Amino acid sequence: MMQVDAWDPPVELVLSASESGARYILAYRLEPSNEGANLEMRFGVEPTNAVARFVQVVFGRRLMRSTNQAMERDLDDLLGSIA
Repeated sequence: MMQVDAWDPPVELVLSASESGARYILAYRLEPSNEGANLEMRFGVEPTNAVARFVQVVFGRRLMRSTNQAMERDLDDLLGSIA
């Protein structure tokens, strides 16, 4: 289950969850711009035990690449739904 770590509407939302030896952090930040607004999404994983640290070292780059691709698809879907 995710918990809210920071909430500053309409600018920022930070969520986190701990599971399987890692803490997952997902942050959204909305900033006004001349074209409307810029949305920044950040995702991170902090290993909390030796097994999770090992998995991060061995598979971390590949896992972050697939996570970034999924986040890009989510943002594209979001933009497509409001356009």
